Amino acid sequence: MSVPPESSNAAVSVRHSAIVPLTIASGLFMEGLDSTIIATSLPQMARSLEVSPTYLSLAITSYLLSLAIFSPISGWLADRFGGRRLYCLAIGIFTVSSGLCAMAPNLSFMVATRMMQGVAGALMAPVARLILLRSFPKNMYLTATNYMVIPALIGPMAGPVIGGFITEYFNWRWIFLINLPIGGLSIYLIQRLVDEVPASRPPPFDFPGFVIVGAGFAMAQFWLECVGRTIIGIPAQIGLFVAAVVTFMGYGWYAKRQANPALDLKLFALPTFSISVLWGSVARIGIGGSPFLLPLLFQVGFGFDAFHAGLLMFVSTSGAFLMRVGFSRLLRILGLRQVLLLNSLILAVMLPGFIFFHADTTHWLIVSYLFVFGFMRSIQFLALNMLSYADLTPDTMSKANSVFTVGQRLSMSAGVAVAAALLSFSTLGAARITESHFHFVFVALGVFELASLWGFWRLDPSAGKEITGS
Repeated sequence: MSVPPESSNAAVSVRHSAIVPLTIASGLFMEGLDSTIIATSLPQMARSLEVSPTYLSLAITSYLLSLAIFSPISGWLADRFGGRRLYCLAIGIFTVSSGLCAMAPNLSFMVATRMMQGVAGALMAPVARLILLRSFPKNMYLTATNYMVIPALIGPMAGPVIGGFITEYFNWRWIFLINLPIGGLSIYLIQRLVDEVPASRPPPFDFPGFVIVGAGFAMAQFWLECVGRTIIGIPAQIGLFVAAVVTFMGYGWYAKRQANPALDLKLFALPTFSISVLWGSVARIGIGGSPFLLPLLFQVGFGFDAFHAGLLMFVSTSGAFLMRVGFSRLLRILGLRQVLLLNSLILAVMLPGFIFFHADTTHWLIVSYLFVFGFMRSIQFLALNMLSYADLTPDTMSKANSVFTVGQRLSMSAGVAVAAALLSFSTLGAARITESHFHFVFVALGVFELASLWGFWRLDPSAGKEITGS
């Protein structure tokens, strides 16, 4: 049944403002759940796959890398093949790859299937937004978005607790198997309740540029994963680094000669956008490693069980969730520049602050600290997101969104890779990972956050004033 979104019928309005967004969000809930559910299972997965826990960073970064590489093509594919059709296909691929992750006999198989998950995940969130945008008149869009956002936010919050519970009382493989019924039900509901909205045929996509920049990202990420570990030899690591740099330089030369490159580098001429992506990436590397490090610290360092570690991580994500309540008011009072400067300084202190916690530290103190850390971490992400759109025009929004999304996901992936490499380096020659091995890593990540202050200091004090109303 096809119902035009313009209809003023009350029943149609209810259908479009609540049921359809919640149906679309079922896929986002699954993707959001999977983005955090794995963190508390890493030690058990490492024992099962017979590798060091630090090597399991590959299971996280391979997923994030695929998310980054395939994000730019999602909008074009949705226009070319239809948003609903592509969204159902993405959920189907995500569900199948989840089943394959559960069957993984070794790390290589796990990384390959996580990359497959990432490809599907890269299509889900952007395409869901496009479906929503095309299914509603403007006066209903905000209401519909609010409905869709709720399950998408609950997924990442619930992930650590559900993952910890399943790992502790069942088996880590079930953290992937639970996606099978969710994915199947999501496809069924979307086919029944969501209409396909036609779109005009898109212009040709820059596939050569897409391949070039994707290859550069893949080589750079793999090089980061190899630093401090014996995945490949030193000469091969040097060769990989050089190849990545040459590939990026080649893409820069190529992009200048294209009318519509896969990633438009001309956007970096805007100071606010450039700082939000480049210096924002430095900040995200600092805080991006914490979701990987903290569950390991709680389990391997402190000796907590997986469920206990998951509950602690939930505290951090709940802080991030509650921060959204007063975020707009904070921006109006202080402005984007002041928020980023103050928040980066606080995070630069809080990251090394984790070295003062031990297994016998009072739990209420750990919980309070994690809540505040999650709160501040979320402020950083949202402020950078707002800054990226400060000086964009309507005709550059789509291109800028692709560049920003890629930069955001790559820097988060790099944060996990850097944290894992530093932890591997600090444990060289040690029989096992102990609490003290994490200290150097947290201090180093704090340095990244501190370094980002240089970029944020260069912002104009009135940056983003039209958005924040400050």
